[in-house]
Amino acid sequence: MNVANWSIVELHSSVLVRGNDRARPTALLRLAAALTSAAAATGLVEVLIDRVSVPAMAGALGASAAIVTSAVAWIGTLAVSVTAVLVLLAVSAWSGYAWDRHQMFAVAAFVAVIATVVAGVVGGTTLLVVHISVMVAAVAALAIGVRNASPLYSGALWAVTLAVMTGQWSVSGLGNGAILTSRALGEAALVLAIVLLALAVSRSSHRGRASLLGLAAGAGLALASLASEYMPLVALWATGAMLWLPTLLYVAAAAAAGYLFVGWVVDRATRHLAAALILLLVAGIEPTLVHHSLTALLALVTLSAWSPTRGELSWQ
Repeated sequence: MNVANWSIVELHSSVLVRGNDRARPTALLRLAAALTSAAAATGLVEVLIDRVSVPAMAGALGASAAIVTSAVAWIGTLAVSVTAVLVLLAVSAWSGYAWDRHQMFAVAAFVAVIATVVAGVVGGTTLLVVHISVMVAAVAALAIGVRNASPLYSGALWAVTLAVMTGQWSVSGLGNGAILTSRALGEAALVLAIVLLALAVSRSSHRGRASLLGLAAGAGLALASLASEYMPLVALWATGAMLWLPTLLYVAAAAAAGYLFVGWVVDRATRHLAAALILLLVAGIEPTLVHHSLTALLALVTLSAWSPTRGELSWQ
């Protein structure tokens, strides 16, 4: 089935129509993709403003610019709140799509996550239950994603799942004494996942000069950033990364991310996959807020719902 010409914004049918070697996404799929992309956009603002700019301004300007710092902090807090709502709505939309595709295990797992998060907000459950439910839902997403994916893409999904698992484990309280190990393993898994994704997608016929420019830009940005004495601190603020791996691996991951992002963004049918990359950044190595756990799950669900190397949905 060839769906290379899918457009998330130009489809007019609310049902999946088979025939003529084409298919059209359902309204739920379009909604899930739109919410995922919106969450990625506000999440990126959260990273740049709330996690990086506010701490940097507080350290550099001090009390002399308290009003400016407070205004920027307010924008960052607003971005955090909006992202949290959008992520919850996006996971709900993917749950509806899973129901539409008769993936009952995924439906149960996703609904359990939503329920535990809502209960946690109102004080009806503990964070441990939230983290456990996210881990179960990650397994459900992985089981769907690897079904029709190529070996390389399956490997990437396994690596993302491992990163999600280690992130939940490190903040759940279950891994006392092994927090640093969990974070280090999660960081390595994310680096591996991005590289594997790039290798898997490189086999697609839709890669072009734009993707190669993204690769070069990512590598160049990584080299310039790692040369800065402030990069370890910024990386820790933004994602919780400890940068313990060899520098070359981070350069490779940045180059791969640039290649993937540009290659997916230029095709409207795969822009939600580019959003998933941003969501991995927003989630970070170790979730510091509840919605970061959902953000990591949302990124995995989005990647698992599509096999870009074969141009087909994995959930049907």
